[in-house]
Amino acid sequence: MYGFKFRAIRAKLVILACSIPFSFVAVSRSTSVESEQQRTRSDFVILQNHTPRWATADRFTRPMEPDRTLYLTLVLALRNEAELKWLWREQQNPNSPLYHQWLTPQEFGERFGVTEEQYREVIDWLRANQCKVIRTWPNRLSISFTATASKVEAVFGTQINYYKAYDGEEYYANAQDPEIPAAFAGAVVGLLGLDNSLRVRPASSMALGANCNDGLTPQDLWTVYNIKPLLDAGYTGRGRKIAIYAYSNIDRDDLDTFFEHYGLPKDNIDIILTTEDPGVVQAANYDIEAVVDIEWARAVAPDALIQVVIGGLKNPHKASAAELFVPLEYIVNFLHTTAVVNISLSSCEPQLKSFKSLYYHYNNLTLQGAVQGQTILVSTGDWGADGCNDDNPNNGRPPDPDPSPEINFLAASPYVTAVGGTALNPQFDRNCRATGYGGEIGWSGSGGGTSVFSPKPFYQAGPGVPGNEWRNIPDVSLMADPGAPGYKIRARGRWKRLGGTSISAPCWAGLFAILNQYKGTNGLGTVNPELYRLGANQADGIGPVVFHDITEGNNSFGRTGGFSASTGYDRITGWGSFDAMALVTNFGDSSPGETPLILAADDGSPEMFLSGEGGIIVNRLTPPEYPVRLNAIRIYFGRAPDQPSPVGQQVRLIAFADPSGSGLPPNNPSLLVDQTVVINGLGYQEFPIAATPRITAGDLYVGFQAWGITIPLDMNGSLEQRAFVSRDNGQTFYPFLALDDQGRAVQPNVAIHAVVEIEGLAERPAMDFLPGFFQFQAVQGGANVGGDLTIRNVGGGTLNWRVTADQPWLKLSPTSGSSTGETDEVTVYVDIAGLRLGSHRATITITAPGVDDTPQRVPVSLDVRSGFRAKNVEVVGRALGDVEAFGVAVHGNYAYLAGGLGGLVIMDVSDSARPRLMSRSYLPDWAFGVAVVGDLAFVADREGGLRIIDVSDPARPFERGFLDTPD
Repeated sequence: MYGFKFRAIRAKLVILACSIPFSFVAVSRSTSVESEQQRTRSDFVILQNHTPRWATADRFTRPMEPDRTLYLTLVLALRNEAELKWLWREQQNPNSPLYHQWLTPQEFGERFGVTEEQYREVIDWLRANQCKVIRTWPNRLSISFTATASKVEAVFGTQINYYKAYDGEEYYANAQDPEIPAAFAGAVVGLLGLDNSLRVRPASSMALGANCNDGLTPQDLWTVYNIKPLLDAGYTGRGRKIAIYAYSNIDRDDLDTFFEHYGLPKDNIDIILTTEDPGVVQAANYDIEAVVDIEWARAVAPDALIQVVIGGLKNPHKASAAELFVPLEYIVNFLHTTAVVNISLSSCEPQLKSFKSLYYHYNNLTLQGAVQGQTILVSTGDWGADGCNDDNPNNGRPPDPDPSPEINFLAASPYVTAVGGTALNPQFDRNCRATGYGGEIGWSGSGGGTSVFSPKPFYQAGPGVPGNEWRNIPDVSLMADPGAPGYKIRARGRWKRLGGTSISAPCWAGLFAILNQYKGTNGLGTVNPELYRLGANQADGIGPVVFHDITEGNNSFGRTGGFSASTGYDRITGWGSFDAMALVTNFGDSSPGETPLILAADDGSPEMFLSGEGGIIVNRLTPPEYPVRLNAIRIYFGRAPDQPSPVGQQVRLIAFADPSGSGLPPNNPSLLVDQTVVINGLGYQEFPIAATPRITAGDLYVGFQAWGITIPLDMNGSLEQRAFVSRDNGQTFYPFLALDDQGRAVQPNVAIHAVVEIEGLAERPAMDFLPGFFQFQAVQGGANVGGDLTIRNVGGGTLNWRVTADQPWLKLSPTSGSSTGETDEVTVYVDIAGLRLGSHRATITITAPGVDDTPQRVPVSLDVRSGFRAKNVEVVGRALGDVEAFGVAVHGNYAYLAGGLGGLVIMDVSDSARPRLMSRSYLPDWAFGVAVVGDLAFVADREGGLRIIDVSDPARPFERGFLDTPD
């Protein structure tokens, strides 16, 4: 079982709704409504904004079955809301006595939920009206219950019917706003579950792999985003917990295969069922979502405990708001010691026009998590600036021909960290293993924009942040483009390549588990104030570089114009992706103190001695090659609070090589450097070494000995966190990690760097090239398209380069050249003659003999569109704006659509002005193409194979056969 734990929750389960500051007005209904008790006009008040805009008389189809059981949730008001939000801010203020003083769910309920008396009165009223109360919570923010439709109509004074919405689908909904007893007007603010039109979808995208684009492995990610030094030093998330929000159980064989293949732990996974076990739910790819969240949270934080919190949806495509958010309610009420929460789901904000109490409740739950110390990561979605595709029935209108940007409301809460997506260009070696970070651009699918419901939080400021009054997302980002290069995953018994912000978010979740371990904490709460402080300081040039600032790309999507990446913050990548080592070691301030430090190399071994009045502090470094010369020692000096400044004091610089591994003085007294210098100021100082000793083997130790100097744990200056080689001057800088005497991580007090020269490095050629990838669009029958690839020698000597393309339609000129420092240009163009419509991919390979990290590969994507331009075209009919039509076939009076996640959709088009939905068949994966012959539809299932559907009765299609085709 590999340590998997299954825990069925049989009592006090949960349901959730959503939040932000809304005015909920309870008003008296003008006419009385009969129920099992006679009501008067003054007895009951109306809960406004609870009726979907599409639930109108002209769309009525039939009344709901009286005996149908509904699952509903009453949303309750916050008490002392101003005090709660003040507490939230104080918990993130390092100068406040409330800093990181977290609440428990019971404390939250006592201070900020409705009173115990109010809670009991509402429960008693529900039971008196034969409603079955099934879930109550310590936070006192909601009560969940079941009742038949006829009972709900009688108790809440509304009718529940079926309606056909703008997307052609039939949903149930209430015909009028519900009413509640006037005595509850101050406590009850919403009722969830009266309709089933809410949509939440996984934020993931699939693609096929090629060459080095088969997807990043965990080890690739460690290299590209500088995670490996943390893992090597023992910061693996050990002792910390990550909660994964899911709607499907998992296939443990997939997880075991993934973990075993990449050398990751198989145990420490806790499965928590908050409802009946839904099993492995392939609809909407919820099973894949759950698996990849676990795989990639573990990839970043291998030793963290992962808690998969599973809720059940009867129909993922037609969800009740009452059943949708059960996992989050459970997490904040019963897993409050879980420091990190991941939500890789997307739901468009315009739905809230019909679900304002949903957002109110959701915001309150995320706020509760924040003041309990929980960091909540939410994907921004994979539809760019068009968070809805303008397709949702709850938009309250037909699809807009000129849509405006819309966002994922789950990411808009000010109490969560919204994670967007990038397209990454890693550096690979000839074995397709990542060797370094090669640059990023904003991914076109990255959800981002401005909320129309959530006000701008106090922390959202800095270079690039829009000067509006509303919440902007994302806050940060990470690689998400499934084709540049995507992530390697194991799901449904196969290796696949996946992308999407649904993987960006769990990767960030893993990093925050590591950060909690590094800082010796079990909860950081809302991390956004610190992220924005770091981002703004980096953009202003006064702080450490902890983000990869992404300045190219945009998230325009379909017909929706989006936003462009820019310096500093932007609404496609936020502050950018992380440099893990830099972000972790620069995040927040450690408490000041005089605890002795141990400086550790990347393998975590201690390398410091303290002796009475004189402390020796050294950093052990391993040069990448030999021989090297030590040119200087760079040291950061800080000042301890209430202690004399070290400025003006003398320190003794020391350095020695240790080819035998015998260790530090006094075991090895042969010093390469032994000179006395004076500290001239706080911050970094570089002390030249006159003799420039030559090291030919072994580790190099550099540091200093000091007397009578109190050293603070807090290091407020910048610190190079990555080992890198500067090709311009042949110098290398190395980092270290700092631990206290009990092995707990602290901010470095003294940063020590060796400035070394690798002999002969300056004379070697080194290659730089731009751009990292090409994205072309062409019109079939039109002109060829292209661009320029620049190659430059940024080292010494002569760079001899050669370029090749792996597709005949991709032309390069010239294909070889040499550079001694000048920039060479290669013309890249596409010969579109004979190319089919659709997407094409190719790779440019750059080779340079004698140069490190070659060959390099430049991905090329091409989208060939039809050149047909009809004149005087008139749209005579439209339906199903929610379907992503990847293919269409027309046969007789019916149109057959390959609708991606929407499966096979059959429309009656006999009346072209009013196309009518006949049926929708959901497939295990994506419906990517379709052809119809006679009574059979042949559907290309993108990841599965060929599915043959009997469509002799278009209203009742069924699968006749399936062929599992090779990858």
